[in-house]
Amino acid sequence: MESLKQKSLWEWMELLFIPAALLICGYFLNVSQATRQQEIENKRIEAQLKLENKRTETQLKLEEKRYISQAKFERNKFNIERLHNFQYLIIGLMANNGLGRANSSLATVEAATALTISTLTQLGGNEKGQLIIFLYSLNLIAKESPIISLEGADLSNISFTTHFMDSVNLSGINLKGSLLNSADFWRVNLSNSDLSHTYLVDSNFGKANVSLSNISHSNLNNARFTNANMAGVDLSNSSLVDNDMSYSNLSNAKILNCEIMDVDLHGTDIEHAEISFLPFGNPYYSVEKAIRDAAKSLYRAKNFENAAYKGELKLEMKKIIDEINSEVTNFRVID
Repeated sequence: MESLKQKSLWEWMELLFIPAALLICGYFLNVSQATRQQEIENKRIEAQLKLENKRTETQLKLEEKRYISQAKFERNKFNIERLHNFQYLIIGLMANNGLGRANSSLATVEAATALTISTLTQLGGNEKGQLIIFLYSLNLIAKESPIISLEGADLSNISFTTHFMDSVNLSGINLKGSLLNSADFWRVNLSNSDLSHTYLVDSNFGKANVSLSNISHSNLNNARFTNANMAGVDLSNSSLVDNDMSYSNLSNAKILNCEIMDVDLHGTDIEHAEISFLPFGNPYYSVEKAIRDAAKSLYRAKNFENAAYKGELKLEMKKIIDEINSEVTNFRVID
């Protein structure tokens, strides 16, 4: 007891420092361990949540695909049923009401036309193609005397490309005034047909035969005619913007009063074609530049020197020839 009283304050502090230090270190160690444990737990929870979210997202995608597949199946089923019903009704009109005969009544023709127009709005691209082939095979939409008029019919996204068809013969068909945007006429024979006053934006005529056909007064912007037979086709008063007509046959074609801009004519035969340019309204694109660009496109074609040019386009073609010192001077003017 006496010895305790004799200890100084400093000695007492030395005696108490080590336990206090151990106590403090232990506290912070416990806090650090708890914090680390909490971080590990948080990461585990986060990883678990990510895994669950991924599973949920995957499940939702599978459900979406299943829904889309089911909806597509139902839509195709409906389209096929609608097409079969249409075919049944048309055959009934032919058998019972004389549709297609010389003595068929106006009411019968109007009923068949209305049925055709309304059915087309409800079908997909492949079914539209089958409907057109069906009408064509019954000689109801021939060019010269169509029984059923397709003027104003919605034939957009129509397709004739199927696994059992190599090519389709629709020669002499009447599609005048139809909506044919994004239509697929790959390798289809449309020779000697009437496609005037139609909308053919983004359509595909690759390797198709449209020779001697009338496609005048139509919108062919961004349409593709690669390797197509267009001999003698009439494209007068049509819009030809961003077209690919490379390696096609445009000999003896009429391309009069057309908007011509960014048309690919590489390897295209334009021998004896009649061509004139219609300036289009574009504040950022002068008429002079438009004519010159059209002339440059035509210069890339085969037998361009044997085509018949009209007006300012003829003069521009001569300028291009002079600039490259060509000996080709055989140009003709359409009076």
